[in-house]
Amino acid sequence: MQLPNRNICLLGASFSTGNLGVSALGWSSIRLLLEKWPDACIEIVGSNRSQMQSMVVIGGRQLKVNIWPVRFCSNPLVLGHFWKLLLGTLLVKAFPFLRSIFAKQQSTFGVICRADVIADITGGDSFSDIYGMKRFILGYLTKRLCQMTSKPFVMLPQTYGPFKSLVTRFLAKRVLKKAVRIYSRDKEGMTGVKGLIGDTDKVALSPDVAFVMDAKGPQRSTVSDGKLANFIFKDHQVRLIGLNVSGLLFNGGYTGSNQFALKCNYRELVESIVRYFADLPNTNVLLVPHVVSENLEAENDLIACRKILDGLTEEFSDKVFIAEPDCRNPFFDQCEIKYVIGKCNFFLGSRMHATIAAMSQCIPTIGLAYSKKFAGVYETVGVEDCVVDLRDMENGNILDRIKALYEKNQEIKQRLEKNIPAAKQKLFYIFNNL
Repeated sequence: MQLPNRNICLLGASFSTGNLGVSALGWSSIRLLLEKWPDACIEIVGSNRSQMQSMVVIGGRQLKVNIWPVRFCSNPLVLGHFWKLLLGTLLVKAFPFLRSIFAKQQSTFGVICRADVIADITGGDSFSDIYGMKRFILGYLTKRLCQMTSKPFVMLPQTYGPFKSLVTRFLAKRVLKKAVRIYSRDKEGMTGVKGLIGDTDKVALSPDVAFVMDAKGPQRSTVSDGKLANFIFKDHQVRLIGLNVSGLLFNGGYTGSNQFALKCNYRELVESIVRYFADLPNTNVLLVPHVVSENLEAENDLIACRKILDGLTEEFSDKVFIAEPDCRNPFFDQCEIKYVIGKCNFFLGSRMHATIAAMSQCIPTIGLAYSKKFAGVYETVGVEDCVVDLRDMENGNILDRIKALYEKNQEIKQRLEKNIPAAKQKLFYIFNNL
């Protein structure tokens, strides 16, 4: 039976933050929603300062995705300002006939009014106060605004918590109670949600949506580095170790003072990892940025990678290089960086979606974790032992653990080859039955 078309409002995704993990979530959510409703109109709300369009290629289809702002600035007249959206929502609740009028508008509120479903993914891990109270509160306000319309509100697969304060626990509980379906990408999240709202069958376990994202080869003209081009476009005999370096951890978090309470010295750790693998015979190391934010240097993986490369002694200079396109071209998008990661024989990373890009291609992968989100996601594909928690171990012990896991790389690869297809199949099943 042909399902009717749907208007879908997607929250918590973006293609313009410079964070390729968030872009991967956006691409993958759209891919899976289109599996259920092939002709759906999907629009993103709340991820930009102004209205824009992003071109997304999915399954050979080129889609224009409208992206609409939700603003909290001092000027209430700007497009998508929260107070205007709240006023419109209250008017529609009082006078329901206004909904159809507002739904015709090309605006943030128009998207919310015409939506048949509102789906929220909260950047994968931002439904928590781990990144600060401000980010949590602004996200909460957007969610509750959408829930006030009484549209079906679905929490797509993400991490829930930690909620360190009573305030965030109270606000999270309000959002979760109003959701019609809640998907957690880890068992701990399921337990936490049920602890807040009670034991309910509307909470379910799901793999991370980015496991289904396609890899797409970049254009040759975008790659000027001969060594990188050789690995991307030609067969090579050298073993390639991929290492994603988190600029956020490299700089001590947003505060610059070890915000995530790591027990290790992250800068020294990544330098020792590079030296260890680069010193192996017939082996090169590829530094892989996954967040390239022009607005906030503290988050920029590319800057951190360049500092690491600049700090290496000459003996390693010809064995270590960075996955970046020609400086005249934009950075790789989420599908292109996955393709580049797919050329690696072994991978390590502190950005979880960089590691998902590797695992989803059955590359043995170590997660250098700074939060609880890694363990649960890795467990969904049967490689939870490949998470090294930087909050619990010092540099020497971490490096010993990495060496031990590297020796098991073929066994890890076999587990991924068995479990990744099942994870992808489960995602399609979940979204087909939304």
